[in-house]
Amino acid sequence: MEYAVLILESNLSGYGYSAIRYLKELGYRTVFMSRDVGEYRNSVTNPTDVADEVALVDTYDIGKILDFVHGYGRKIVACLAFDDFRVLQSSIVNQYLGNGVHPSVPALLACRFKSVLRQKLAGTRDGLRHIVFNEATAQAAIDEPPFGFPCVVKPVDENGSVAVCICECREDMREAVSDILTLPAVNSRGYSSSRKFIVEEYIGGDEFSAEMVWDAQTDAWRILGITKKFITPPPRCVELAHIFPHQFEADVEEEVSRGLFAVMSAIDLRNTFAHVEFKVKNGRFHVIEVNPRPGGDMIAELMTLARGYDPIRMMVRANLNLPLGDEGVPTRNGYAGIGFVADDQPGHVSRITLHDDEFVWQKSFGLPREIQGLRNSDDRLGYAVYANQDGTYIRRKVDGFINRELFSIDRSV
Repeated sequence: MEYAVLILESNLSGYGYSAIRYLKELGYRTVFMSRDVGEYRNSVTNPTDVADEVALVDTYDIGKILDFVHGYGRKIVACLAFDDFRVLQSSIVNQYLGNGVHPSVPALLACRFKSVLRQKLAGTRDGLRHIVFNEATAQAAIDEPPFGFPCVVKPVDENGSVAVCICECREDMREAVSDILTLPAVNSRGYSSSRKFIVEEYIGGDEFSAEMVWDAQTDAWRILGITKKFITPPPRCVELAHIFPHQFEADVEEEVSRGLFAVMSAIDLRNTFAHVEFKVKNGRFHVIEVNPRPGGDMIAELMTLARGYDPIRMMVRANLNLPLGDEGVPTRNGYAGIGFVADDQPGHVSRITLHDDEFVWQKSFGLPREIQGLRNSDDRLGYAVYANQDGTYIRRKVDGFINRELFSIDRSV
């Protein structure tokens, strides 16, 4: 019998496309399920081009998904999701299938909803003071900020730094709450925000992410490397550049490893890939959020360029409870970085020009267009990716983007 794997949607970076191709290499029949295949029409890598079957089902409706699974003629052995808004559905499907090694619903709930993560970590060393507000109680957050200033305000269920704000005064708080309460009724992926938001005490320090994978052979998490992130100053938190891998001093590395494993244990996440965002302040680890997938913003590609890792293949193997095998062995020993083209001034942008030709590849985002400044990742204008055996070379390139030395922006109409 030909066993099938169900893939619930994909992010628009092509992770679903890559997963489908790898699953077919492994001998599985692939079924790509989507509520609107038109979302992928302009993608460079369209998962509908490679899947054995495409099923049109409302992937936000778990009842309709289960009805499809129940009536499907072949044995489905697993359900995978590479889109943040469908991870819970994939876990419910796996539970229905009797797949006992999938990431659990409670663990993925903590990944999807920032408020649940904070609740699970409350009382632990990694807990932060926090309060959840909704439309009915929003004014109270503005009138009496629970932790004073600065504080962090963010939607509990959005992604991509949408409406995340570090508030340093009451006016910042008023604007941040307004941004959340006026989010579109349906976002670009068809998801309807709850308009709930969390207010957290603010922790300063440098920001990083850990790229981790579950190793079925050792029944434990493996840290593949750390990504150094370069973020805009408050109030917004937009990522301007990344470098992979980053090396800490030995004592900080030990603290970070301890913190990462403690968080994964607290939420009981397993059998997947994880992109864990965190800060380090005065040598102390502080978790921001946990994502049960490879990192976005080209971090997966940076891992491949620097170390030869393929995070998509790793995630597939972890979800199928397969040993990592050769996929877990680094084949390179270099560094990679990405710099984003961005401008905090609203208005028309006609084109961007890179003053450098040493990149591995580069891309601009839908120009010409109007921008509203630099409020979230969707306001960035393009990027360039670099790889080299020398980490200082990568840092120079990244600094060139942060300091706006390696690109210029044409605003002529």
